[in-house]
Formats: sequence, C-alpha cells, structure tokens
Amino acid sequence: MKSKGQTLYYHYNPRGDVIAMTDQNREVVATYEYDSWGNVLKSDTKGIAADNPFGYAGYMYDKEIGMYYLIARYYNPDHGVFLSVDPDPGDEDDPVTMNGYTYADNNPAMMTDPDGHAAWLVVNAGFALYDGYGAYKSGKGAKGIAKAAAKGAIGGGKLKVAGKVAKTAAIYLRTNKATGKQYVGRAKNMQRYEKRQKEHAKKNNAKYDFQILLRTKPGRQARRYEQKMINKFGGPQKYGGKLENARHEIAKKKWKQYYV
Repeated sequence: MKSKGQTLYYHYNPRGDVIAMTDQNREVVATYEYDSWGNVLKSDTKGIAADNPFGYAGYMYDKEIGMYYLIARYYNPDHGVFLSVDPDPGDEDDPVTMNGYTYADNNPAMMTDPDGHAAWLVVNAGFALYDGYGAYKSGKGAKGIAKAAAKGAIGGGKLKVAGKVAKTAAIYLRTNKATGKQYVGRAKNMQRYEKRQKEHAKKNNAKYDFQILLRTKPGRQARRYEQKMINKFGGPQKYGGKLENARHEIAKKKWKQYYV
C-alpha cells in the first residue's frame, strides 16, 4: 500500500486475512484479528495504516456500512450472508450452492469467495489436509497423519474433514520442463489429480511440473474456474493464446451464463 510518499507491506495468514502491516523500516504499524466469518475482533493501527481498505480474506472492507465488497455483491459478516442474491443458480446436486445468499457454503473456516459467485477451498488449509489424507491412505498411524497435517501448517484436529477435502476438484497448471509450455486442467478429486499427472507424462512422453491453482467443488463451479484460469494464462493457442489446451472448457458464447 502506498500513500503520502510511504510504502506499507501486507502480511497474511493461510486464509488470506490481512493480519499485520509493516513500514519500510520493518516496524509493525497495524495488527488485525477476525472471527471465522470476518467480524473484526481487533484493529490496532497507526499513521497511514488506518487508511488500509483490505482485511478478512483479503477482501475490501467498507467501514461506513460494515460490509465486505466481493466484486459481484456485498457480504455482511454480522449475519454471515450476502446482501443480495447470487444470479448463478448453483448446482442441482448440491443444495447448499442453490441458496443465493449463503457465504462460502456456510464453511468459512475452509472456504472463501473471491468474487461473490462461488466458494473455493482455502488453498493452504486444503494442502495441509490433503497431506493428512495421503498419510491416512498410505496406512500411517495417528501420529504420522498428524505430522503430515502439521507440515501444511494446520492442526491435526482438522483431519476429520480430510476426506471432504480429497473429494474437492482441483484446477491445475501443467508446465513442460523442457519447453516451458503450459496447460490448464481439471480433476474431479485429488485421487484423479494424481492419476492425471501420470497420464499426461505417459501420453506425451514428457516431463512436467504440476501446480494446483485452486480447489473448488466438482461440476459447474469447477468448470467455471477452469475456464477462468485458462483465460488468466492466455487462452488456447488455437485462439491466439499460449496454452496447449485444444479448446476452451466453456464455449465463449456461454461465458456470461457461467459468470466467467
């Protein structure tokens, strides 16, 4: 943040909350605390840090009305709901997503909603839980599972939802180690993501690096975010972009329908 000739630096927790700010001399000029829904529990600022507009999950906070601006609509942390209904109807096989006012699928500890249209998994928390899930799959005991989860900076007590995390879809980036060419893909769950990595290498006889870009629910939301990532990384070569994707995941004429 730059203001009045000064530069301040943001510091975040795994969910993306702004928890502190420092100045050019590395002095702490602001500290913040929030509950799971984004209500501000503590705000200690000095100097120009008082003008900082960002807070919980990195959202812009409107102090005058006490709500967060999530691009498509406002979110009210006092009630844990959006102020206006989501025009996206959600998925028929997932009733929670069909409630047009629900924030983060009623699970703000594990989900965020960057643009006010669809919830997706807090990446760092998800990776930690997936580490725990992987340890469970490999037959490790309770200590091994807890240790794996701890490496991801999240408590072993969260492991009860590891199975749910493993079932969330992954939007990933594939990068060719030799050429640097990239491809954006989607896997319906983490087990499928593991298989997809091997399939890519075998099919193309190449070596790749893989990076998970985000986690979300399978189905409509996953397709939507896959297309958003395809756009973010330049689009398919067929349409003048740089990606090795053969096509768009969602036809361009339907982008408005999917809120891409």
